[in-house]
Amino acid sequence: MSERVSTLEGHLNERTGKIEERRNERNSMIEEKTSTRKERLSEERSKRDAQISKHIAKLDERAATDAQRAAVTAFQTAIARAISTRRTAADSAITAFLDGVKKLVADRKTAIDGVILAAKTAKTAALEKAKTDCAAGIAPATVRTALTAGLKSARDTFTNSIRKAQETFKTGFAALLKTRKTAIDKAHSDFRAAVEKAKTDLKAVLGEPKNATSSGNSTSTD
Repeated sequence: MSERVSTLEGHLNERTGKIEERRNERNSMIEEKTSTRKERLSEERSKRDAQISKHIAKLDERAATDAQRAAVTAFQTAIARAISTRRTAADSAITAFLDGVKKLVADRKTAIDGVILAAKTAKTAALEKAKTDCAAGIAPATVRTALTAGLKSARDTFTNSIRKAQETFKTGFAALLKTRKTAIDKAHSDFRAAVEKAKTDLKAVLGEPKNATSSGNSTSTD
């Protein structure tokens, strides 16, 4: 009986070790992806800022009157405001997403740690009961049956609880992705509307601005 319990304990420790290993791998992957995306986003924004500056410079060259120059300045201000608004909204959406993921990870860790502790406690309780029953003179077959049932119950509870914790994480993660997408889509929609108005106002004074905001239709999180 002791050998059997020792074997089961070894299996539990092995599985616990794998869980911890996967947990560390996932955390490292999340940190790496987050850092890479921040760097890429910063580079993309810098490139777009440079492109827009060139477009504004070309518009300045076309402006021949005070009214036209004022229109270009107003256009530049409107575009800068639209970009700033979009970036603020995108950054807020990304931050909320990352904070949500961190909470999901923490909640999953707490749940799984609780499951592991409960499994060890149940195993110990089953073994102690078996020892008590043996000392009380209960038939070995009866003790063995009760022990087997107790260990199976602990194992099934462990497996089901781990699965539930993973499913809860996946459901929460999907919800966070959807919320982030909705927020960023709205940021892009509002940005496009603001750009179109700025272009219309400029056109009324200066004429059709050629490619003035060619980078404005991007669907990234800029």
